[in-house]
Amino acid sequence: MNKPSEKLQNALDEGRTLILGAQIIVGVLYRTVFEPGYDRFPRHSQLLVIGALVLVLAAFILLMAPVAYHRVVDRGENRPQLHSFVLAIMKPTLPLFALSMGLTLYIATEKVDGVALAAICSIIGTGLALAMWSGGGSHLKKSRGKPMKDTEEAETLNDKIKHVLTEARMVLPGAQALLGFQFVTMLLDDFDRLPESSKQVHLISLLATALSTVLLMAPAAHHRIVEQGANTEAFHRLAGRYIVWSMMPLALGITGDFFVVVRKVTSSMALAAISATLLLAASYGLWFGYTFYLRSQSSRDE
Repeated sequence: MNKPSEKLQNALDEGRTLILGAQIIVGVLYRTVFEPGYDRFPRHSQLLVIGALVLVLAAFILLMAPVAYHRVVDRGENRPQLHSFVLAIMKPTLPLFALSMGLTLYIATEKVDGVALAAICSIIGTGLALAMWSGGGSHLKKSRGKPMKDTEEAETLNDKIKHVLTEARMVLPGAQALLGFQFVTMLLDDFDRLPESSKQVHLISLLATALSTVLLMAPAAHHRIVEQGANTEAFHRLAGRYIVWSMMPLALGITGDFFVVVRKVTSSMALAAISATLLLAASYGLWFGYTFYLRSQSSRDE
């Protein structure tokens, strides 16, 4: 029988696995737009790359929501609602991953074997991913016994420290991968051909991502140097604040480069600005607006 803290830790680890995949794909798709071969794609394939990027970014935003929920709504306490929220968030991300993968399969296959085979590969790949990720062995559930009920054991400080450090590890790889992409992009020939305003936006995005990375690495340093590895409630609160603060500039870093990519592909400042604004609104709305709303509702009920 798993304790509630163990179930939550497993859910966070599973979410972390999905986030690592999303972070790698986001970095690759961002860079794809700046590679010389991108301009040789047919126009519809260029737009499909943006479509795949939008789907993965949507999945990334959803997967980050449990971190904000735990820090803002539950104030770092481990409550049953958090486990349910993690599971509810993970479900819609899987179709987004599958659709994004289907688009990339279409682009790659069309380049080599033409439209017809590309469509077939895309449909099969997306369908297989959806079937496997939605629980291909769900028919086995009937033969399983009923799950045991959770024991009402008090959550320890050690559990809470473990969870907050796991949440930091969920966010940090994305910031690091994005920071690496942002730096390398400045060395590409296509970067020099960007409008000056796009270069400035890219630089601001890089600085925002660097700030997020610094904040995310701070809890580990604080735990080792200041607390000397001891688990204290003060450290738990401080680490939680660092994580929430780090998500603010991280959203700006993601949004800024999305603006640069959309503007490069469409040559439209207006469309890029609208797209970036919608992405930023979705990020802040889900990570902070929705969670602070739930927190206020929770406070009223207490």
